[in-house]
Amino acid sequence: QKSHKIKNSLVYQDSDKLKNNISAETMLCKQSVTTFTASAFTFLLCIPLASATEYYLATSAAANGDGTSADTPFNDAADAVDSLLPGDTLYLMGIITNPSYDPTFKDTWNGGVNNDHLWIDENTLGLRYVKGTPNARITIKPAPGMESTTVLRGDGSNILRLVGCEYLDVLGLNVHGEVENIPIDTAKKLQFAYRERQDPTVVHYRVPKSYKKYTDIEMLNLSEEELEVFKNLRPFQTGEITRPTYTDTRGIYLTSCYEVTVQNCEVHHMPGGGIRVSKSEYVDVINNHVHNTSRKSFSGTHGIVATDTLDVRGGTRSGQAKYRTRILGNTVHHNYNEIYSWAPGKDFIHPKIDEGKGISLQRNQEWKYGGRILVANNVAYYNGYSGIHNNDGDNVDFFSNTAYMNSYTASVTYDYHNGGGNIGISISDGKDCKIGNNIAVVDTDVGGPAISFMGVNKEAEVNSNIVWGLGTAPLRFDNDVVDVERNTINANPNFEEPPANHYATEFSFAPLSTSPAIGDGKSRFAMDVDYFGDIRDTSNPTIGAIENFPGCLAHGQGMCSSTEDCCSAHVCQGDGICRV
Repeated sequence: QKSHKIKNSLVYQDSDKLKNNISAETMLCKQSVTTFTASAFTFLLCIPLASATEYYLATSAAANGDGTSADTPFNDAADAVDSLLPGDTLYLMGIITNPSYDPTFKDTWNGGVNNDHLWIDENTLGLRYVKGTPNARITIKPAPGMESTTVLRGDGSNILRLVGCEYLDVLGLNVHGEVENIPIDTAKKLQFAYRERQDPTVVHYRVPKSYKKYTDIEMLNLSEEELEVFKNLRPFQTGEITRPTYTDTRGIYLTSCYEVTVQNCEVHHMPGGGIRVSKSEYVDVINNHVHNTSRKSFSGTHGIVATDTLDVRGGTRSGQAKYRTRILGNTVHHNYNEIYSWAPGKDFIHPKIDEGKGISLQRNQEWKYGGRILVANNVAYYNGYSGIHNNDGDNVDFFSNTAYMNSYTASVTYDYHNGGGNIGISISDGKDCKIGNNIAVVDTDVGGPAISFMGVNKEAEVNSNIVWGLGTAPLRFDNDVVDVERNTINANPNFEEPPANHYATEFSFAPLSTSPAIGDGKSRFAMDVDYFGDIRDTSNPTIGAIENFPGCLAHGQGMCSSTEDCCSAHVCQGDGICRV
């Protein structure tokens, strides 16, 4: 077997060891800091915590039990959530759905846009102000032995919604949206529809009802007269209108949360965004597999979003504690928009798909105590636009990521070249931003650079990144980036087995022994561990998400006969695999 295969499935690593040195089972942490390497970046040691009470939820159960065993689960999600106290664990069982969930809706719907099912404001699992404590965190995860059969489904506003929650961990969930059940014609039919809250019985359209002409992606070359329908629109106030939820369902959505972890989840086939974190502080999004989200949405969303991050309660801290949001070790791919978006508060519509990024930071500029955001060790590929992007955000660090061919919309959807735009790692308006030890590979025929800036001040640091282009055109460089970059390597990163095409399902972004990435990273940007959770060489780190270990076996790199075959800090286990 190849040593570092990435597979498009929920289980993409050994189940007994999570990346970034944080266990999903019993080691729930954020209590103290490791010092096991000399790296500038340390991850948090974890302290085992005993659950006060274990509850069970199965919405398909025939009766609503007391929830205290797998034989007597709650079947009402609200009852389960209301029971949670600090230290408790909520185990999910089987298919968990919102009350009105209808997997056959597409076959029974008569096409009426005023059908209430298209507008239901429901969550599959909603938690409001559910709070653990620093020493007694609340945990939500699949029941033991049911990890592969427990799935959260939904066709309302959100599948998992957290508001005002604290000291809580969401672990190992399979969150599956309705993309496969929503034809593109349905998404187009609902694209411009809205209701006014004052009279929710009437459906209005943002553009004239002859909208079909303007939703076909082939209709890009509109005349000035045709473009008038998208201009001089009346901006709506916040909350003035509602839009269909059916084609905009989000996966996991956090608002106003503190000390919350979303880890080792698969969030996929969402009509709307995948994982969204808003107005929160100390949230970790770690080791998740986010794919095929944002596809039917009219709101221009992305795979993983962190927006309006707070810097209120943390005070002045150093090391990892300065990061108010950490997005680490995620696999993010094929998140793209199939229709173009419109924002209610704007007076215009841009009739072209220009959203659908992998990881997107937005409006993170309110830093009271010097807090920062860390995006590291992620692998982002074949997203609609940028694999990793920052918009209107200060104090952002992009370290040790691998971004590959993130121009799905221009390269595949439109088959449309010379589009430019952000298709690699990008920043649009930001202060004190750092991009270090990353690999960015782009489709040169699209026309965008591998690393791009717009409105970024000269304080930005761009150092020790590898950029490379695939295509017939030469790789383009951003002049604003060229002004500040140092030690950029324009060379083939020599991946072990890059994807053969955009629908490849098994490949490897690990560097070959001939890769220019090996040993050329900067220590100050190096994480203690890599994408697979293996300890990095922090003195001479490899550039990109995956470390290279010459001369010894690390996690998954072939079979070992004894610990002597393994790299430092690894042990040869009984199954012949070296693990930390």
